[in-house]
Amino acid sequence: MDSCAEDESDDAVIYGRSIKTCTLSLGGQLFIWSMRRWVQASRDKTSISEALASPYRAAKCIAATDVLDELMSLIAAVSYRPVKIRCLPCPTLSSDEWLILHSLQKIQSQEETEAQKLIQEFMVGRLAHTFLESATRYVDLLLCTGNPLIGASYLEVVK
Repeated sequence: MDSCAEDESDDAVIYGRSIKTCTLSLGGQLFIWSMRRWVQASRDKTSISEALASPYRAAKCIAATDVLDELMSLIAAVSYRPVKIRCLPCPTLSSDEWLILHSLQKIQSQEETEAQKLIQEFMVGRLAHTFLESATRYVDLLLCTGNPLIGASYLEVVK
């Protein structure tokens, strides 16, 4: 979608509430930002690697930009249905963004079968397997830099 005034019926919802990007782990926020920035750079016909470089350089994980480009290129090329990625400042996740992020979270949790089921919502066959292999590399790169996709971002110690 091109603006944040999107149809709320496409929001990813858990327990009756839209999923907000600010509630994700830092790795999750980076991934959502990266998907959105990739789409924007692709539309603007600007360099994908330059568009994504700054936060990955700061995270000492610049190799992840190429892997993310691979993931997004696969989605763009072989999805059997449109995949909705929102604009950069949108505060909530689309159901497709949540689906993709959740599949990567399943990979991080070593639940590959569950990740594969999620990916089959928009991609099937050998290329879905290729997507999962690339997604595993991306998750591993984030984990090595201390930016997991699953984190205790909404837990807080109270006294």
